[in-house]
Amino acid sequence: MKATILILSFSIIVGCSTSNEYSIKGTIIGFQGMDWVYIQKLWSEDLQVDSTRIKNEKFSFEGTIDVPEIYAIFPKANIDGCQPVCTFILEPADLEIHLDTISLFNDGTLVKGGPFNDEFNSVFIEKQEKFYNEIDKLMLDLNEAGEDDRIIIEQKVKDLNAAETRYTTDYIESYPESPVSVYLLLWKYFSLPLDEWGRLLSVFSPEMKSTSVYKRIESDYQKRLEL
Repeated sequence: MKATILILSFSIIVGCSTSNEYSIKGTIIGFQGMDWVYIQKLWSEDLQVDSTRIKNEKFSFEGTIDVPEIYAIFPKANIDGCQPVCTFILEPADLEIHLDTISLFNDGTLVKGGPFNDEFNSVFIEKQEKFYNEIDKLMLDLNEAGEDDRIIIEQKVKDLNAAETRYTTDYIESYPESPVSVYLLLWKYFSLPLDEWGRLLSVFSPEMKSTSVYKRIESDYQKRLEL
């Protein structure tokens, strides 16, 4: 029901609103000596980079976007080989981005605002509570387990990973019009069996198939077929 409301909300945004404008208000912690921050459409065929100056650990962007897509924030202008510090869904909304490289695994980094980013956050939290936290706990137990217990723990981890994959693929199949589904597939596709990878690509709406991340995933799929 929640995601159904999300799709309806997006229909209202693109169908009834006269604006496709977005704004980003950001804060940044832990990037010593940085004066600029850069955003780019992830895996775009043509290089689309925007930049802004950091002032007092704050930055902002404004612009327009027709179709919500996955974007990345980079700490350098020369982004070839540079790892993004954050990925998010750029959508017509007022977004807040907090970048934190000091916290463990960048856990302090957060993007919120807009129906799609908020929905992705909700999905991630649910997956964390259902799967990731338990997997982390089991992996710690594995370090001290005897041989018999190791077999049991490894099976539990395998079962949880399989359940997390089912959760993700079920979501994608249920909401093929949503950029949240593209974002979820971005983090999952290389671990999927090839037939499942191809099947999920086929369910997306034409609009989502036009996005740069979808095109890259489809290209990687075609390359794997040729092996």
